[in-house]
Formats: sequence, structure tokens, C-alpha cells
Amino acid sequence: MQMSFDGIMTRRVVDEMKTALVGGRIVKIFQPGRFDVLLQVRKAESLSFLMSVAPSAMRIQLTRADIEKPPHPPRFAMFLRKHAEGARIERIEQHGNDRVVVVRLNTIDRFGERITRSLVYEGFGKDANIILLDEKDAVMDALKRLGPFDSKRTIQPGARYVFPEDDRVDPFDQEAAAAVFEEGTFVSPRDLTRRFQGVSPLFAREFLHRLSTERTMPATIWKTLLEETRFNILTNEKTVFSCVRLTHLEGEEKVFDSTQALLDDFYSVRDRQDRLRSQKRELGRFLARRIERLENKLESLARELVEAKDNETERRYGQLILTYQHAIRAGDRSLECRGFDGETDYDIPLDPKASPIENSNAYFKAYKKKKNAIPHLRREIAKAKNDVEYFTLLKAQLEDADREDTEEIRDELVRHRHLKKKPSRKPPKRKPFHTYEDADGVLILVGMNNRQNAEITHKLAHPDDVWFHVRSAPGSHVLARASQPLSETTIRTCAQLAAVFSSQKDASSVPVDYTEARRVKKIPGKRACFVRYDRQKTIHIDPDKAFVAELKKR
Repeated sequence: MQMSFDGIMTRRVVDEMKTALVGGRIVKIFQPGRFDVLLQVRKAESLSFLMSVAPSAMRIQLTRADIEKPPHPPRFAMFLRKHAEGARIERIEQHGNDRVVVVRLNTIDRFGERITRSLVYEGFGKDANIILLDEKDAVMDALKRLGPFDSKRTIQPGARYVFPEDDRVDPFDQEAAAAVFEEGTFVSPRDLTRRFQGVSPLFAREFLHRLSTERTMPATIWKTLLEETRFNILTNEKTVFSCVRLTHLEGEEKVFDSTQALLDDFYSVRDRQDRLRSQKRELGRFLARRIERLENKLESLARELVEAKDNETERRYGQLILTYQHAIRAGDRSLECRGFDGETDYDIPLDPKASPIENSNAYFKAYKKKKNAIPHLRREIAKAKNDVEYFTLLKAQLEDADREDTEEIRDELVRHRHLKKKPSRKPPKRKPFHTYEDADGVLILVGMNNRQNAEITHKLAHPDDVWFHVRSAPGSHVLARASQPLSETTIRTCAQLAAVFSSQKDASSVPVDYTEARRVKKIPGKRACFVRYDRQKTIHIDPDKAFVAELKKR
């Protein structure tokens, strides 16, 4: 996703906010994120006004999104509540065509005197900030305090506030813009962004495209473009939003009637994707660490098992000490003797403080300990192998999981006490499995996690339904709601789904087994997602993600 929240988009947002917010009263202030401030404003209705200086989501907007509020407000939110809560919004102004917006407030101080405050939003660069000013335009506090060595300007309590320097031309100044176009030609977006204030590369590319396709003076095209209003999101290989019609790009366009609707839609999708990526990254790291630990544990257990099986030495030493106890004197540290085969010589370490019988018993005890450890070690090795298989399966499922699937995977890990439960105001939604329909009209069920796989295979499957799964690899359980014999279309469609939603999706000629659902059974001692089956047939297929994507649309 890309964004173009430039000075021109800022102007459109400010125009909407002037109508909606001026005259309203700030009733509550929140800081939902480290870089966000949310004002709840009461006018004719309750409105939410969001300012964000987050590097990947820098914007100012009205919003109807349900933004989660933290239970404990941070320092800056508490400061704003003290000095701006209850204030009335008098004016909202954009500084030039920059991404700087000043919200003028009218409030009452602790002595009952009516005073003015200014809330300044600066939405650009690494020094992007939200700043509260007093009636003399001195800084009261800021979201990010900047000292003289941190920035060109000092943003600290008591410092005099000055706007960021920008000597570029205001694009809405028609005379100045016409003079710029008379000076020379522009061949790249960078040529325009260097000369005009608050113009994004996306806007510049649209102007250059129209300049190359329309027989009109540059100043005229520029004026037409600035006066145009079309709030839209365009999706192709990338997703962009704009407040003008984008003729230089092709793709699926979604048009909105306001900047609020546009930005809510764009950032809700983007935020969901960011949260999903973050959740999957967190779970992926957890699963990788767990698998690595289990594999290390398996190596250690395998070494211990080899040592436990090699217990004849301790038994033999104990027997030899009993046989040659008459040759052991008090204080001896070893016993040199010949073995029972009459050929092998031994040098057996002894405890000089113990008697021959005590030394013999110590070796017999070590022998029994190793012998008794063998069944335990075998059980631990089997359990560790099952866990590696289980976590590897979850890791493979996570690759294709959407938000609901990811939450279910996390919920499963919490349920089995592998992860701690996170406090949540809402219980996780139980998402149904994926359903598809092939060209013959056959309904196909696809599980995307262990719960869905177990539900499809062990609860919903009819005995005559046909079950598909990649051979010897983690993957989805796929069920065709039809009995044998299946058409070639249905077999290939189910095999594609089984291959694409598996760890073998990037391989070629993937073997996919299929059999009647009655032939699929749980494996005793393993989780319900692990099954065994018989009387299967096999089809080899090259996974085609485009085919599955088209099937999903249909």
C-alpha cells in the first residue's frame, strides 16, 4: 500500500473539518497509540478527530472508525486533558499548502479567565509532531520534545513556536505557479515536488501524464487538477489513494463522497493487514523457537538413550567387584582384574571411602537407573517428535492464515497452554472453514487450521464424501461433498486446493492422496488433526495459486 497524504489532501481534509468541527466542544481526549491523539468533539453530533504522526500512517482526519482507547492515558494525553478538554474549536487553518494544521481553541483557565490555545499538527518527516501552544504561541508541551541539537527548531515547554521553513511555491497561488511553468520544463515528478509546496510524487505524476496527453498550457492543466475533487482508492499491484482522478494508473477504483470515508476505508484495511502481519510474525517466531528447542531436546534425548542402552559396563563392574572383593584393600582407588572371558583386563574406579560391597552396589544402582530410564526416554522422544510435527503443522498453516485463522491458531496455543492468554474485551470469533464450488457444482470444504480440519474430517464428513490431503506434509484437510467416482474436474480442483494450502505450495508435481471419508481415522495418542487413512488413490499436481484465487472469486 502507498499513501499520498500531501498538502493538497490536507487542504481537502481541513475544508471538511471546518464545516464539521468549528464551534464544537472537545469533550474527551485519548492517546490510542504512541504517535496518535484522538479528540472527541461534540457539536450537533459526537465526532472523532484523529491526528497521527506514525511514520507509516501520518494523517489528520475525521473518523468513524472504532479506535481502541488505552485504559491508562499516557503523559501527553493527560496534559492535553488538563489544558484542552472542554475547549471550543474556533478555527482550523492550514499553514500554506504544507501538512501543518493549526486548531485554534477557546477555553477557560484555572482562574476563570477566557484564554486561547492552539493545537498544531505537523505531519511530515522524522520530526512530525503534535504541539500545544499558549495564547502567546509559546510551546506548552509536545508529543515529541525536540532540543536544539535534535532539530532545526526547538520544541520544548517555554520555547517560542515558529512554523517550519519552506520557500517553495504555494501550488494554489496561480500567478506564482504560472511563473514557475514559464521558467522551464518539468520532466520528472521530483522537478515538481522540489518547486511546489505540499505536492506528492503521485500528484506530480498525474500532472505530467496529463501534460503529455492534453494539448493545453501547463498552468491550465495545473489549475484544473487543483480544482478537481475525486476521493478514490485505486488498486492494482499497489494500492494508492488520492483526491483527484488518476488517469496515469490502471486498476480497480473505489470512489468515496468524503475524505473521512476514504481514509477510514484505506487505513482500516491497512491497519488490519499490519496487525495481521505483526500477529503472524509474532506467532511464527514463537513456533520457530519452540521447534528449535524441541529439535535440540531430541538430540539430547537421543544421546541419553544411547548412554542408557550402554549399561552393561556398570553391571559388569558390579559383578567383577563382588568376584574380586578379597583383592581390594581399604583405601584402594581402583581394582585391576581380568574379565570373565579370561582375556579382557579392567581397571575399575573405586570409592576409597566405601567398602567393596558398597562400591559394587553403587555400580548396580547406576545400571538399574540407566535401564529404567530407557522407557522414559523413549516416551519423551515420542512426545517431542509429536510436538515437532504439531508445531511444524501450525507453522505451515500460519503462512496462508487470514486474521480469523491466525486468531484461532493463537487461541489453540493458549488452550493447550503453550501461550499465555492475552486480556481481550471480545471473545475471538470462530471462523467457519473455507468453502468453494468447482465447475461441476460440487461443494468443497477446506480447513485452514487444526480446529477446522478436525471439524471437517471428524464431524461434518459423510462416510461417502471424498477426503483429500497432500502426502506426508502439513496441509489443509479438503473434503468434496460428493461420492466416488468423482469427475476429473472435481478431483483436480480438490487436489489444487490441497496442494496450494499446504507446505508444498511452491513445489511441483505434488502428490495428493484422496479416499473416502470413512477411511480416515484419528491416530491414538495424537491430536485430532493428525489422521491415518487407507485405500487411497494419488494424483500428482502442480500447485496453481492463480487458479485457487479465481476459484475463490467465483
